[in-house]
Amino acid sequence: MFTPAVSPRADKIGGVATSMTDPLVGHTVDGRYHVVRRLARGGMATVYVAIDRRLDREIALKVMHPHLAEGAQGAAFESRFRREARAAAKLTHHNLVAVHDQGLDGEISYLVMELVDGENLRSRLHRRPPLTVSEALDITIEVLEALASVHGAGLVHRDIKPENVLLTQDGRVKVADFGLARAVTELTMAATGTVLGTVAYLSPELISDGNSDARSDVYAVGATLFEMLTGRAMFVGSSPIQIAVQHLSSTPPRPSDVAAWIPAQIDELIATMTAREADARLPNAEVALRAVRELRWSLSSLVLEHPVQEPAAEEPVVTDEASLSAELFDETAESRLKAPAETTALVTAEEDADDPAPAVMTSTQSLLVKPTVAQPTTASTHQVAEAAPRQSRRRSKIVALVLVLLLLGGAGATTWYLLQGPGAYTEVPAALLNADATIATDAIEEAGLQVKSATDYSDIVAAGKVISVSPSPGERVRKDSVVTVTVSRGIEHFTVPTGLLNERRKNVIAAIEEAGFEVGEIARDYYDDVDQGIVTEVSVPEGSRQPHNTKIDITVSRGKEPVTIPNLVGMTEEQAIAKAESLGLNVEIGKPRYDNTVEKDLVSRQNPAALSEGFRTDTVTIRLSLGPELVEVPDLVGKSETDAVQLLKSLGFQVDVGYMWDGQFGLVRFQDPRPGSELPKGSTVKITVL
Repeated sequence: MFTPAVSPRADKIGGVATSMTDPLVGHTVDGRYHVVRRLARGGMATVYVAIDRRLDREIALKVMHPHLAEGAQGAAFESRFRREARAAAKLTHHNLVAVHDQGLDGEISYLVMELVDGENLRSRLHRRPPLTVSEALDITIEVLEALASVHGAGLVHRDIKPENVLLTQDGRVKVADFGLARAVTELTMAATGTVLGTVAYLSPELISDGNSDARSDVYAVGATLFEMLTGRAMFVGSSPIQIAVQHLSSTPPRPSDVAAWIPAQIDELIATMTAREADARLPNAEVALRAVRELRWSLSSLVLEHPVQEPAAEEPVVTDEASLSAELFDETAESRLKAPAETTALVTAEEDADDPAPAVMTSTQSLLVKPTVAQPTTASTHQVAEAAPRQSRRRSKIVALVLVLLLLGGAGATTWYLLQGPGAYTEVPAALLNADATIATDAIEEAGLQVKSATDYSDIVAAGKVISVSPSPGERVRKDSVVTVTVSRGIEHFTVPTGLLNERRKNVIAAIEEAGFEVGEIARDYYDDVDQGIVTEVSVPEGSRQPHNTKIDITVSRGKEPVTIPNLVGMTEEQAIAKAESLGLNVEIGKPRYDNTVEKDLVSRQNPAALSEGFRTDTVTIRLSLGPELVEVPDLVGKSETDAVQLLKSLGFQVDVGYMWDGQFGLVRFQDPRPGSELPKGSTVKITVL
């Protein structure tokens, strides 16, 4: 157990004692985690670089601020924190910062996480060069991949913001702080009725009543993407409450309102992610991920490589964690929102109209806008009293005029209200996206608007459902305005070309791409009867209708399979045939021949020669041995030496000549072997000359 000692110079920052030298640095937490240095400090915790002595590795040690575990809610926080840490530790995804351990060492409640070498998205947004649209979308895709795994496990992050999106040195994206936000938020709401979080990215439902689900994370991702593209937060203000009110009562701006070069497709995507009504939003990260990928695929390279807007330093953006509590409304607080007498004042649903001091905004209250009524002054009351006698004497003469003026004024006011004033406007109904086209049309017409129908293909919206609405759902428009409803025709299908089989590879690829498809895997295989480079198989039927995003796999012939000709000499006929056929070779039997070196009935010759290169289905000709060729030895006795030698050589024999009495007569006296014997051709016959 470690209890840090605070020096006399310690200050109180955020409710946590700190000193000029952090007391945790250099100490070991829970006997295992040796703190090396402080890395960062936030509203809920301080993060240190530490060494895990047991596993000898660097980790990130997040130590909760002690005030979170104080008082009656301390035990509840510890319990909630442990449960959320366990839930986070069960999640395994390459885009999530891994949670390794959690524990309590005395008053220190800590979390052990993967140490990410890089920077957070907030730092990257303020560093040159600016991101490109492609990079912003790629970061969003990886964030949504992480959240898709979270939502798939039935969990919610609740605190997506640039500070919790980490960018590694090798270009990967990691989402941090899963589970922590939920534990702290539920503690804070239980204790004070306030909502704790980074207000610039909180969804309306999380601000108004503390409820959140996967759609709240989608909202935060949409707000983060908006900021990446435009260089400013979706809603800005000088205090958290100003921003919170905008989340609750304003339709999120379009990115193109800030940067005119941003195309409508991006506007529509962010509108579906940040719709004020949760039911009008994309339902979870998986659906949002498909939408972002489809958008990225549809954008031109010119747009994808366009640099995003750089952050404007002068914009008053509130990005730090803040609680939406009574302090934000306190008349004595420096951050109080000051409204002129003619404007509106912020009150809660349970606030008394006569009470000028708004109450705390709790999780069960909603922010409403209520006009402030100006009271008559003393001077104006005195003037009315003096004018009363004169008005009574002339009343009979002007009653009719007053009535006429009132009627005319009322008619004029009514006309103004209906034609130019608030009555001339209405909101495009919410929850239209992914709705049936008929239901959407009826809802728009009931709102006093005209409907213009359009159709388009969509990979993610089913046929007959609404893809997009322009103006966007929730946007205020004049009555009788035209609302364009784009209805899905489903996934666009193309026709697979015919004549692909038995065609050259390059021609097949060109035909597939010209038809609008993408070539998928190209397999290569050997074929005995198909020339090299010819397509032999296609993964979908020719002439069929297939979704446009179908990848068509093809198989291309490599021609005959090469093979090394085996050595068949010395094998029997059966052995030679079996060996050749096992390699796909054909065998032809040639004319047998005598062979003095190979036994009878064994292969003595082959063509092609052994170890030469050939191909499957090639033919190898073999010739079997008849054994050595036998020749009858002639009768040589009495023949002259010259005739005997000449005769033997003509028959293929070798001759060994011996002499008796120096061979004075020159005639053969003896021979070996005897006449009539059969010897292999090339054998030696010995003669003795007298």
